[in-house]
Amino acid sequence: MKSEITVNPDRSWLHGKYDTEYGKAEIDIFYSTVFIEGFFSEGDLFAQGDEADSIIEDIHQYWVAGDLTQLEALEKYINNYGY
Repeated sequence: MKSEITVNPDRSWLHGKYDTEYGKAEIDIFYSTVFIEGFFSEGDLFAQGDEADSIIEDIHQYWVAGDLTQLEALEKYINNYGY
């Protein structure tokens, strides 16, 4: 009998530093912060607390809902809400 292992990654898997096509980004799950360089045409995005948690949740949903890497999910968020 062959068994399948299902992995449902949680938000902590998004923790880390990224080099996006727009610039650098960092998601810190432990301190609830998000930094995205060049997110807006006039500058960077820095969010903390509830705002950061909401952004992390959005990125997490993109990641688990589609066949995307963490970086692709982050870039999808930037494409949808930035610039």
